[in-house]
Amino acid sequence: WRAIVSLAWTDAPRGDFDGDGVPDRLDQCPRDPEDRDGFADEDGCPELDNDQDRIPDLEDKCPNEAEDFDGWDDSDGCPDHEERLAPISPQRDD
Repeated sequence: WRAIVSLAWTDAPRGDFDGDGVPDRLDQCPRDPEDRDGFADEDGCPELDNDQDRIPDLEDKCPNEAEDFDGWDDSDGCPDHEERLAPISPQRDD
C-alpha cells in the first residue's frame, strides 16, 4: 500500500482561513477573501458587481452607481445624468 501526505503553510491568522481579516466565525464566505473595496466589506465576501447592474466592477467606470440602460452609452456602467435633447430645427420666417 502507499500513503501520501501533504502539508501546506499559510500566513493567514488562526481562525481566518482566507486571510481577509474577517474572522471565520463572522465570515459569510470563509474560503473566498473579501475584496476590500469599501462596499459591504464586513461580510467577508467579495462583491464582483457592487451596484448589481450586470457590469463587473473591474469593467465598470461607476462600480457603486448602477447603469440605467437607457440606450445611451450603456456599456460603461455609469448612469447618464445629463438629459439628451433632440436637435432643434431652425425656425422659418414665413
